[in-house]
Amino acid sequence: SAPTPRAAGGSVFLADGSDVRLEVTSPDVAPVLGDEVSVMGQVRPLPQERERTYLARGVSGVVSGSSTVVTVVRHSTGVAAWGAAWRESFIDYSRRRLSPSDSAVATALAFDVRTDLSPEARTALEQSGTVHILAASGLHLLALAWFLELLLSRLPIPLLVRRTFILGLLIVYSAASGFHPGTFRALVTTALRDGAVVIGREYDALSGVSAAGVMYLLWRPNMVYDAGFQLSMVLGAGIALFRSRSVGVAPFPRLLRGSVVAWFVSIPIVAHLFGIVSLVSIPANLMAAALLPICLLGLLASHAASFVSVPASDVLLVPATLAAHGLEVVVSGFGTFRWWGFALPAFSGYWLAAIYGAALALWRPKARPVT
Repeated sequence: SAPTPRAAGGSVFLADGSDVRLEVTSPDVAPVLGDEVSVMGQVRPLPQERERTYLARGVSGVVSGSSTVVTVVRHSTGVAAWGAAWRESFIDYSRRRLSPSDSAVATALAFDVRTDLSPEARTALEQSGTVHILAASGLHLLALAWFLELLLSRLPIPLLVRRTFILGLLIVYSAASGFHPGTFRALVTTALRDGAVVIGREYDALSGVSAAGVMYLLWRPNMVYDAGFQLSMVLGAGIALFRSRSVGVAPFPRLLRGSVVAWFVSIPIVAHLFGIVSLVSIPANLMAAALLPICLLGLLASHAASFVSVPASDVLLVPATLAAHGLEVVVSGFGTFRWWGFALPAFSGYWLAAIYGAALALWRPKARPVT
């Protein structure tokens, strides 16, 4: 798996051997997704309180402790290495140029590195229903794609060349975020939609989400038990099925409808996974969605400009920092609000099949025009 940096240094990652999968806590080495590593240490049994989660992901033991030695035998190449270099450079930049709290938000938002987030911030994210905001998700990748298209469409570049360049950069960004299920889904659906535009065909959103899910599980079968994958697929399918198809709808009503749809379709699985139902998710997500592109694009642009001009980087950092403060206010304000929502007792996951099966009965298929 893509290593998760530790606040004290090193990283935590899953490593596959010839017949075993282990969770390794490295005290001083953070390998790249795809690296071949040698691990020396003591394999311990799975923690009892998380045994079910570990077994679901195929993990049979954990290796941790100060005596653990991780050595990179063969370095990964290609997009995984490029993405890791981008992520590490950005983390170093944000920690040097931003305050600790702003840096924690920046690294979590841009590349899904939530190591520096406080426990209070994590709780507020869950209770406000904005977990996907501070995690590299499909929303982030689509914001980046929209911005690149907005810039490059002003230049005399052929459509195919422009879309190919954007898709290549999105692949590297997805790799930099560890191929999070959300970014992978958005990457595949974007590629399919662009392909449909180029060859003059109609894009089908539900087929795109389904193709992304199948491809991801062919690559990482055990991720079917991962909360990020489950939420990503449910949200993607729900928005594809129940999104507004009206032509000419203003951005805010479209965003409001999308937020309401996302809230409704996510209630059952969020209640099952986290045991909570957030009642403030819709206003919190509307406000966060307005700030997210400013923060994300400003941070990435400021980091890129820092290699050319420090003053230009500082200028771009101002709106990004203000947007980051705004996101913190939204998350903490709604997440700690007295009437944020309510907790639910644990229930069987088999209820989800019945609930989502009933929801599908509300969907009306779109009739394709006859030509």
